[in-house]
Amino acid sequence: MIFVLAITLGGALFYLHNIHTPRTILRTALSEKHLYGKSYILCTVERTTGFDWIVIKNENGEKTSEMCNVSGINPFEELTLNYDLKMSNIFIFYIVEKKMVYNRAIDGESIEYVASGWDILYPVRRNPFSDLFSPRRFITVADLWIDMIV
Repeated sequence: MIFVLAITLGGALFYLHNIHTPRTILRTALSEKHLYGKSYILCTVERTTGFDWIVIKNENGEKTSEMCNVSGINPFEELTLNYDLKMSNIFIFYIVEKKMVYNRAIDGESIEYVASGWDILYPVRRNPFSDLFSPRRFITVADLWIDMIV
């Protein structure tokens, strides 16, 4: 009986994570194989003095951990993503230009990438509790920060 229940629960979770397509898809997560031939960087959010991002894979495909800023597009202006989704995911930026700019916060030069677009890297990660029943392939309306109107 417990075995059947475990198999059923496992199957349901697999379906929700990998097969089920929600009706409110805002963005589909991509794996790196979908990016072949494109100029991109992979970044995680880093809120520190003078910088918003850490590049974890640069435009040459090399793993790194350099601080940078990205201009041209901002995923958080396009979608008001909730905090857990912002902080636990890897974002893909399609790069048009890489330049060194003066950064007043550090009183020196820093890297700035100019991006023409963005995506999120598969799998989409969330809060461990909500992640249990959420799809890993999509950003949905449930991932948005919604202000409560009183």
